[in-house]
Amino acid sequence: MKRYSNQELPELAEILKNDGVISVPTDTVYGVCARAFSIQAQENLRKVKNRPLTKAFPLMCASLEQIRDIAEVTADAEKIIRAYMPGPLTVVLKKKDSVPAYVNGGMDTLAIRMASSAEIEELIERTGEPLYMTSANQSGERTCTTLDEIEESCPLLDGILEGETRFGRASTIADCTDGIHILREGPLTEDDLRKTLRPLDRKALHAYLEKTDPYRKTAEDRWAPKASFPGKKKSSNVGAVYAEPAETSALQQKESFRAILDHEAESFAHMLFRMIDRQGYTDVEVYKRAGLDRRYFSKIRGGSIPRKNTVLALALAMRLNIDDTRDLLAKCGYALSDISIRDRIVRYCIEQAYYDTEEINLVLHDCGEPLLYE
Repeated sequence: MKRYSNQELPELAEILKNDGVISVPTDTVYGVCARAFSIQAQENLRKVKNRPLTKAFPLMCASLEQIRDIAEVTADAEKIIRAYMPGPLTVVLKKKDSVPAYVNGGMDTLAIRMASSAEIEELIERTGEPLYMTSANQSGERTCTTLDEIEESCPLLDGILEGETRFGRASTIADCTDGIHILREGPLTEDDLRKTLRPLDRKALHAYLEKTDPYRKTAEDRWAPKASFPGKKKSSNVGAVYAEPAETSALQQKESFRAILDHEAESFAHMLFRMIDRQGYTDVEVYKRAGLDRRYFSKIRGGSIPRKNTVLALALAMRLNIDDTRDLLAKCGYALSDISIRDRIVRYCIEQAYYDTEEINLVLHDCGEPLLYE
């Protein structure tokens, strides 16, 4: 049985297009897959696994948009998906009527995962549709943990993609059709998912912004009419208004790095990917959760200095603490500003361990501030 490297994905995609079945490493366990919208491909997958007709196959998609094409995504489900997918999570959603009945054995729900590796994402994109994705084993038997075991257990496979798994444990399964209910425990707990659904306390955020406003008058200010606002310069002209200082600190810092830009680009890329590894994520998980596309992320990996809002989006995607966020920003010559409303909003959310970038963007929009990954 031929084993393929990640340089031979076009060949594996052709196998899938021709209703073949291949094995691929996922973030949880080794899997076997086939294209979803083909009865013949499904039959071939059942033969490989000796799986009964009564058991439907989970699906793997490349993006939230692809999930929306085949399933009804509730507001709570979308929050869970944005927070933890790609990742070790399978969500159960109501199937759209446009999806053929054979895809899930006539049931009204679908079990869906999102590709957490660039290789599987590319296979889905090249195939042009979601993939059936199930564990590499004979139905009812122990999941294979090595490529040799896969060859022995599934001799009818048309090929194997080389690689390694990350968790070595099956994904958490959550029923998101009506609320959130854990059907199978995995790397993610019910508490993890529940925390994601908590709303951002906008009243507390507003109080924080008021408290940290550098132009906020104190009681002493109110009783001292001649005092100037902190950070503002009073004009000598009668009747003149205070001038707003430009937010130059981050720009000045960036300029100071111009002479050693190449060195700093490498330093930032090294720190970013060290943090990704330390947090236990894959590149795909991070750039999708940050709202970035693969090409832009590849440029960052290659040493390009990203914009400040992109660095903030990456910090939120990796769930960094405030110190790590500051370190990551500093590698690009940026800093969290005490003047910028956007920076203070992001700082508050990180300090509160609130990482819902969609909700944070809504707050930024309401405040007239630049959005993350804009």
